Amino acid sequence: MKFIKLRLATLLGLSVLLFNACKKVELTKELGDRGQTIVKFMTAPTSSSHGLNYNLTNFQIATTPQVVDVVDIRRDVPSEAELSKTMVVTVKDDPAAIAAYNNANGTSLVALPTSAYTIDASNPKNGTDYTVTFGPGEFAKPLKISLTNASTLDLTKSYAIGLTIVVAVTGADGRVSFDNRTTVVELGPLNKYDGVYKLSGSTLRAGDPDKTGTFSPVEMKLITIAANDVIYNDLQVWADGTGVGIGQPVLSVNPATNKVTVTSSGGATNVPGPLNYYDPATKTFYLDFTWSTGIASRRATVTLQYLRPR
Repeated sequence: MKFIKLRLATLLGLSVLLFNACKKVELTKELGDRGQTIVKFMTAPTSSSHGLNYNLTNFQIATTPQVVDVVDIRRDVPSEAELSKTMVVTVKDDPAAIAAYNNANGTSLVALPTSAYTIDASNPKNGTDYTVTFGPGEFAKPLKISLTNASTLDLTKSYAIGLTIVVAVTGADGRVSFDNRTTVVELGPLNKYDGVYKLSGSTLRAGDPDKTGTFSPVEMKLITIAANDVIYNDLQVWADGTGVGIGQPVLSVNPATNKVTVTSSGGATNVPGPLNYYDPATKTFYLDFTWSTGIASRRATVTLQYLRPR
């Protein structure tokens, strides 16, 4: 009897497996009318305060007008039919977003003065509202402005633009993503010396052979702090690769002569001689500087060769 029951249970199990194996698998299809186009800023959330997002875009410190792509707006479509439609999105200035971002992150961003830029023809503005139009087949569109004379901006301030996508969109079956509806875009200045460099050379520390000699090349970012000034993003290194505790060197370039003055919070100064200049043809800094008790005690003789934008 037990054998018969076992045979029956086995047959029933096989029947279930065969039934399931004969089921048709439903293939994924376009959402079509069941989906909607989602409109959003292409930025990553940086805090949990009401979907607030952040983006950084750079501009050159130039006297001539320059177009700046402030932020990309994207539409995620459910079908080819939706992508083939023209969609109009309204984006408004939102200075309150900057204040909210500062409160959430302890920053001190200030709104870019409207006198500092003009509106790009690709996204006309009426009052506080920009109009951004997606043509058929376009997934993303940048919102653009034109800085009229960036050299007049106060580079001691950190400028930003706050933006919010208005909920209603026209010309397609779309809605706005509330997670990426508002953004704060910081505008970071770049002078012509800004970038990532290869730092190589040698250092001297009297009485310390480990820290004296040639060091292995490292990458160093030079970051804009004024129209002709950049600062190391890290410390100068000794021959053993450890950091020199003099503060981050500041390089101030005389644009008329390409001579460079080196300073730091630890009292770095130029060593008199042929070095401490910038070669614009090769985008290379040649530096010789000292600190503490002088040339015979603490010294760095280095080059910084441009590699790529920061």
